[in-house]
Formats: sequence, structure tokens, C-alpha cells
Amino acid sequence: MRNNIELFPNHLSQARLQPYITEAAYYTSRGNTLEQAIELYRWNLSFSAELYKAIACIEIPLRNALDKTLHQFANRQELATGSIGSAMALTTMLPLFSTLSTH
Repeated sequence: MRNNIELFPNHLSQARLQPYITEAAYYTSRGNTLEQAIELYRWNLSFSAELYKAIACIEIPLRNALDKTLHQFANRQELATGSIGSAMALTTMLPLFSTLSTH
């Protein structure tokens, strides 16, 4: 593990690693701040990976629901205006966005 710790900072910029070094220095009473910073960085990578799994599970149903709602809205607009296939102006979309933000 010592070799990995020595090589790891060579692949990250100082600017990228600095917040982890700062946090490690603040929370650790041990002298090896770089090792603690790398552990924080690895923990952040693991946490982010797990978070993206949850986001992916929510993103697809949300996008599908948004697509369905937009199609329904577009169909209502076409029926109301008698204009099939025309581009809708932004002002006709505003009521939809206000509806989405309240549900």
C-alpha cells in the first residue's frame, strides 16, 4: 500500500488533492496527512459511485414522466390551436413548467 500512496498524488493535481489534504490535516492527529487525504479521496469516489446508482434509478423514470407530460401538453396545444406539428413558443410552455414545479 505504501507504493500506491506514493504514486497516487502523481496522478492528481495539487489543486484537486488540496481540499482532501486540508480536511485530513484538520481531522487527523496522526502525522500522515497525505495518507489520510488519499483515504478521504477514495471514500469520496466510493460514495459518489453509490450516489450515481441511486440517481440513475430516479433519472430514467423522471425523464420518461417528463416526456409523457410534454407529449400530453403538446397534444392539448395542437387540439386547442388546430395547428398540428407546429413549433410551440416558449410562452405556451410556461404553464407546463409551473405545473411540473408544483407536483
